[in-house]
Order: sequence, then C-alpha cells, then structure tokens
Amino acid sequence: MDRVRLFHSTHQKVTIRELKRLNISPRASALAGIIGPVVFVTVYTVFGLATPGYSPLTQVISNLELAPYGWIQQLNFLLCGTLIIVFAVGFRGAMLLVIQRRLRLATALLVLSGAGMVEASYFTLSARPSSGRRRSG
Repeated sequence: MDRVRLFHSTHQKVTIRELKRLNISPRASALAGIIGPVVFVTVYTVFGLATPGYSPLTQVISNLELAPYGWIQQLNFLLCGTLIIVFAVGFRGAMLLVIQRRLRLATALLVLSGAGMVEASYFTLSARPSSGRRRSG
C-alpha cells in the first residue's frame, strides 16, 4: 500500500511542478475546459442568428466565417481551441493520479481537438454556391 501512495505522490509532485512551469493553475485549466465550449456555442449561436441567410440546419458553423464579420467566428475558433489546449494540459496533470493507462492518448486527443479549432480559425471555408439540396441524415 505504501508503494501505491509513494507512486501517486511522486506523480502528483511532477504534475504540480509541470503546471507551475507552464504557469497554469489546475483551477484555471478546469475553467478553460468549461468556459471554452460555452463561449464557443454562445458566440456562434448569437452570430448565426444575426447573420442574414445563415441556417444552422443546412450550413456548417464555418460558413459564418464568410459573413461580413467573419473574423468574429475566426476569433471564436481560435479562443475555443486555445482554451481546450490549456484544459488538456491541466487534464493530464489531474488524471495522472486516476488513470495511468491511455493518459497520453486521452491528452493527445484533447490537444488535437483544440488544435483543430485553432486551425479552423486560420483556414476559412471556400465560398461555393449552394446546390439548394438538403442532406437527410
């Protein structure tokens, strides 16, 4: 039993040290994971409602980047992606005590998700005329 406690306490110290080195508190990391997606959904919902001709039922969120104020959606992608990456760093530290297996994979998938959002802020959707057909799914 002492070995398990020692193992966990050693990893906890490493984790706290890593977070301090990055100047990210566990609380800030958790808040980033909560706030990022909430802000993202709020911004694209409000921006979608304010954009004439945009329909969330037939168009993807990236279409908002083609609107006159498309930079708002680009900034939204960038902010949410960055906050997810910050969350992933804290997630790794917090989960080190809970799950040792597959931790790298889980953290990598979170970082990949955040990086995809950041990437979406840089590469806008190309404008193509709609065929007028709806996909059923």
